[in-house]
Amino acid sequence: MAKKLSVYLPDDLWERAERIGTPKGEKLNASALVQHALESMLQERHARTAALGAGAVFDRERFEAVLGGLLSQARGDFERGYDCGLELVELLGFDALGSIFDEEGIDVSLVEFWLDFDEPKHNEWWLSYADRFDRDFRQYEAFRAGAFKAAADVWNALRSRGWGVPTEAEASSLVSDDGADASKETES
Repeated sequence: MAKKLSVYLPDDLWERAERIGTPKGEKLNASALVQHALESMLQERHARTAALGAGAVFDRERFEAVLGGLLSQARGDFERGYDCGLELVELLGFDALGSIFDEEGIDVSLVEFWLDFDEPKHNEWWLSYADRFDRDFRQYEAFRAGAFKAAADVWNALRSRGWGVPTEAEASSLVSDDGADASKETES
């Protein structure tokens, strides 16, 4: 997919670009020129960042201390998200469960579809948590991951216990190291 833009340039900037010309003496293509300029700018920034960090010395101990504190906060958010996911599954029930999430997480637009806003508990859940499922808000990523795990855990347990579809771990344990089906009885 391409982004369509309207770009305004000062006349003198465009004239200088035209004077430089193209490698084969072709007419200057505005789109190609802007693409090339953006690519060059990004490469320059990446090179500059890499050069600055090349000889830097970092305080590893301090890094680990900061990371440890943040991991603790992230785990707390994950756990709150897991609880939220269980609450959501409980509110929506079986019919909605299989359709509200995919490999990327819980789709809040599908949750909104399934919620009955005339029900106070549904409305309260929405008002409390809906913004945390907006994938543009990175600060809620651990929370969303916890909610997704809760929904996926319940769904996979239902599949395994309810209609006999083995979980990935169960399925892999049915196949021995040599690829043979370990669930079949061996003949004596």
